[in-house]
Amino acid sequence: MAPQDLWLPKPRFSAFFNTGLETILKDQGVTLCAVAGIATSFCVLATAMDSLCHDFKTVILEDCATAFSEAAHTQCLDLYRKNPLYPLFRIMTSTDLITEL
Repeated sequence: MAPQDLWLPKPRFSAFFNTGLETILKDQGVTLCAVAGIATSFCVLATAMDSLCHDFKTVILEDCATAFSEAAHTQCLDLYRKNPLYPLFRIMTSTDLITEL
């Protein structure tokens, strides 16, 4: 870890729950959260929903997340691909997000 890196142990499913993440991000002027992780339908989705609730635009990086099976991962993300929260909430690949930024 570099000195400027943050270590925020996550006590629950969402990375926003009791970690101070919202304050850290807002203090740095962040407006978009790109979410990745190892449990698409649990931790990744909980963090993404909390990100939206804290007024961040949110992207789940589909190629940087996974689930117990590829089918579970795909089914979870397919539920949110076309949603009424677009463009506040999107499913994208990391390459597409980098290209867009």
